[in-house]
Formats: sequence, C-alpha cells, structure tokens
Amino acid sequence: MYYTSNGWTPTAASQRYMGPITIDSTTHLQVVAIAPYHIRSLVVSAVYTFPNSPASAEQASAAAPSDPNCIPVHLVFAQDVSSRTAEIGDKVLLTLADDLTLNGAVIAHKGDAATVTVTQVEKTGAGGAPGEIDFQADPLHTSLGLLNLRGAATLEGQASLPNATVLIPVVGDFTLFRHGKHAEIKTGTHFTAYLVPEDLAAATR
Repeated sequence: MYYTSNGWTPTAASQRYMGPITIDSTTHLQVVAIAPYHIRSLVVSAVYTFPNSPASAEQASAAAPSDPNCIPVHLVFAQDVSSRTAEIGDKVLLTLADDLTLNGAVIAHKGDAATVTVTQVEKTGAGGAPGEIDFQADPLHTSLGLLNLRGAATLEGQASLPNATVLIPVVGDFTLFRHGKHAEIKTGTHFTAYLVPEDLAAATR
C-alpha cells in the first residue's frame, strides 16, 4: 500500500506503508493498494481533523527526492486544469510562491512564471472510473539560466461506486453509464518541485 498526506493521489512512487503513520495535525490521508499483474485499488481517503489545527501541509510533489540537500521550489497553479479538457503535452502555467534563493542570492522572484507538462490524462469512464491528470515540472528560468526541476504528481477525481458497469435507466429506450468525477486542479493549488545538487552543479560550472 502507498499513501500521501499532501492532497495528491498516491502512486507506486509515493510513501510505502510499512507501519503506523503518525498524524499530529489536520491531514488528508489517501491510500492505494498495488499488486503485480493486477489493477490497482480505488483510492481510499479520510480527513483527520485536529481542533484548532491548520491543514498539515500544502500540496507537494508526490515523491520528494531522497537527497536532503535538495532545494524546494514552491509553486502555485495560475490556471485551472481539468481531466475533461486536458491533453497530453499541455503546458500549464504556475508562478513562484516565494523568492528562490541560492547561497543568499535571489535567482528567481516570487510571481515569476513556471510551467508543468501534462504527461497523462484519463477521462471519466463507464463503471464509475474517475478522471486523472499526471504532470511533471518543467525547467525553470532563473538568473543562472534554465534549471531543471524534479517533481511530478497525480490527481485523480472521485470514483462513482460501485466501480463496475452499472446501467441507470432513464425515460425511453436509452440508458446511461455511471461515470466518476473529473480530476480538477484549481487556480491557487500549491505544488512543490525540487532543485537537486547535481543539476545545480552542472548549471554553475
């Protein structure tokens, strides 16, 4: 099983469940089960609310690099994205949420433009299947030049159970299939990508 607590949908690149999960602030926990040669489970989610506690963390990339020297780059979506209309290869506009500094110098300013690329789109489907959007961070323009960003995430809409083809009768000789909900990323959603040391070293040589 794999889980996230940052608002994005868990994948096999997410944190693997190995034991009890400590939660000490309001958290949106999502879990999937993945087995070889099987279709992964539906996403199961729950919101754990602690009185007088803010949400635990802004949305971040599904899998942060393991290198502790990576520099987080906080971004905000500047446009809505929906699995209803998105296509693979679409560029989506974000902006920097904070100044990006390196060794005390600002190399990109809050509000500067950034983009992510849509890498996979799944439309809603019969049987309650939800929509899905996958994306990855694009290189960022900085005063040092174009720097590679590491970071990708997945957002899945809500499934409409049961997740098997269900016919819903309507007036006349027609029937409709039950569909899940589209994945919707709203303007203002936070996303964190990362600068990794080897990319920085290559750019500053």
